This record gives sequence, structure tokens and C-alpha cells, in this order.
Amino acid sequence: MMMAEANNQFRIQISHNSLKAKSREVFIGQVFGLLIGLGGLCTAAFLGYLGESTAASVIGGTTVVGLVTAFIQGRKVETSDSKKRATN
Repeated sequence: MMMAEANNQFRIQISHNSLKAKSREVFIGQVFGLLIGLGGLCTAAFLGYLGESTAASVIGGTTVVGLVTAFIQGRKVETSDSKKRATN
């Protein structure tokens, strides 16, 4: 009986560590996404200031669209994974 309890405690600890790692990974991804987005928008603003409106609109537009798409796709994958786990 003690061995089963120890095994259960071990599984709980592994799940806890996995959840913490996933949370850290998501946070780091959000920070890097923010930095990339701000970098792209600052670059677009600087190019706009220099009078390069075409380049500024392309860089600014692709930065925003790319980040929004990445977040939407990430949420879709996360939602479908949750649904798969719920049915199993």
C-alpha cells in the first residue's frame, strides 16, 4: 500500500512540474512575441518617419497580421488538444 501511495505522490509531482514548465514556456513565448511585435512596429514607425511609407506599411502590417495569426493558431491548437484530452 505504501508503494502505491509513493507512486501516486510521484505522479502528482511530475504533473506539477510539467504544469510549471508549460506555464513558463507560455510566458516566455508571450514576452518574445511582445518584443518582436514592438520591434516590428518601431521599425515601421521609424521607416514612416523617414518617408518610406510603403516599406513601413508592409513591415507594420505583416508584423501585426503575423502576430495575430500566431496567437489565433496557438489558441486553436491548444483548444483542440484540450478537447482530445477530454474525450480520452
